[in-house]
Amino acid sequence: MKKRKYYKLLKLGLFPYDILVCQGMELDEVRVYLERKYHLRTLDHEAWEPGRVGKTLHFGTNQTILWLKNAPTNPSGIATLAHEALHSVIQIYQTMGIPFNADNDEVVAYGVEYIVEQVLRDFRKQ
Repeated sequence: MKKRKYYKLLKLGLFPYDILVCQGMELDEVRVYLERKYHLRTLDHEAWEPGRVGKTLHFGTNQTILWLKNAPTNPSGIATLAHEALHSVIQIYQTMGIPFNADNDEVVAYGVEYIVEQVLRDFRKQ
């Protein structure tokens, strides 16, 4: 059975940034997809090393990519989604000049919650 490929552009609403969530392809396929469709390139070769199950990339264009090798349909997949969602939120906040610390951890938690909820909602519909 062929794996279904999933792409979703999450609009964060409050912030002028979006997160492109990609799932169902190998990491090298994501790299090619990003180069062809969005003309995004990364010089961070370590980002593309094999064996990963999730990766967040934040490009100079302020585009954030959240990649999951496996669908977040079991505890391990949901944990990977939450892990990468945290990276996404922190990278976006850093771009905006918002420090990540104990004084603003609630706004970071809400960002992670929003990303996880949006992605899981889509997978439950499948």
